Amino acid sequence: MKTIRTVGGICNFVFVPIEEKNSFVINNLKINAMKKYNIIILIITICFSLNNNTFGQGIKFQDGNWASVKERAKKEKKLIFVDAFATWCGPCKWMAANVFTNDSVGKFYNSNFINYTIDVEKGEGIAFAKEYSIKAMPTLLFINDNGEVIHRALGSREVDKFIWLGQKALDPEKRITAWEKKYKDGNRKPDFLSRYLNELTDAGAETDEIAEAYFKTQKEAELISVENFKMILNYANNYDNKIFQFFFDKRAEYAKIVPLTEVNDKIFLVFQDAIMRPLYKGDETKFTEVLNKVQNSGFEQTEKLVLSAKAALAQSKQDWKSYVENVIPFVNQFLMDNESMLNNYAWAFYENENITDKEALKNAATWAKKAVELNDNYANNDTYAAVLFKLGADRDIALKAAEKAIEFAKKEGADYGATVEILEKIKNMK
Repeated sequence: MKTIRTVGGICNFVFVPIEEKNSFVINNLKINAMKKYNIIILIITICFSLNNNTFGQGIKFQDGNWASVKERAKKEKKLIFVDAFATWCGPCKWMAANVFTNDSVGKFYNSNFINYTIDVEKGEGIAFAKEYSIKAMPTLLFINDNGEVIHRALGSREVDKFIWLGQKALDPEKRITAWEKKYKDGNRKPDFLSRYLNELTDAGAETDEIAEAYFKTQKEAELISVENFKMILNYANNYDNKIFQFFFDKRAEYAKIVPLTEVNDKIFLVFQDAIMRPLYKGDETKFTEVLNKVQNSGFEQTEKLVLSAKAALAQSKQDWKSYVENVIPFVNQFLMDNESMLNNYAWAFYENENITDKEALKNAATWAKKAVELNDNYANNDTYAAVLFKLGADRDIALKAAEKAIEFAKKEGADYGATVEILEKIKNMK
């Protein structure tokens, strides 16, 4: 018997060998053999609901609306587990396919919680997401029958860690609310604050206030340590933050205890976020103000930041001439060893119908070729072929790249329909 599990039920696919003159009773259906040779009969039975955990059904999610779920939780005196997801979310799909269907997970969660899953972009889920401050998916919530969150987590996790998450939610001393209470009661010990920050990070909650409280417990000499460098990496993320400013001013000291590349990468990301944040909000004045501050900061990677920022500004304005003028030196100077970024920018030049300048496309072809050299795969060969086609150059090389891309796609089981279209166009090149 071959079974396929579904949430709340099992579909049975039964394969039965039948000998001549024998009969078998399968799911109360009597089948008489009439052939002189073995045959296989495929019987697809009806999916039926099973509530007994012995059958290993995975998590059984409650039907109905949010109000009915809370009502059932109140009646059964259980906490509610909520999987807040979106249909496009890859980690959400992975959890649904690989974790929620697990026998051990089902046994634990069905015994201890009323389980509910909700699409935060549809129907009742939109208001639910607003009420519970859901900003990323999957958000995993544990809620009491009054609708109050007593524990939460952000992101996918494997079976053992997911069960451990549920165990924490059941333990009043380990829930996020227990940490909140200890903080409100005045606990400011560094070890407690550090562990509380870990809990908040796992929950996808704001950490600024607790991080500031932690850094206040550290003397200047203590801040320049490997342990506190890790804390700065995780929690000093604002350009105007005093701890970040301290870190930036003392970057030479930190470079003596950790790799310089890690120090510079942290500074780069914080500066980049500070520059781009006003641009995302449409505030070009603030964007220019922050960019000027960064330019005058003395940071060794200022040119890289400025080029990427100006390219982003040009893109937002659809000023493609300025975009090309900034992207080309940015990629050529700083990204020639990064195959994924080389592929991304080469593809952007190919796909943008406003970028037709031959010199710009020659640069894109160089990036795509380099990406193939760094990682000979489907995506990079596909991009290389497409850029050469748009450039109208090296027909034979473009043809070979497209054919190789298709070979990779077949091996990987990827969709290569668009590559076939490019291949046909390349064949017609003169």
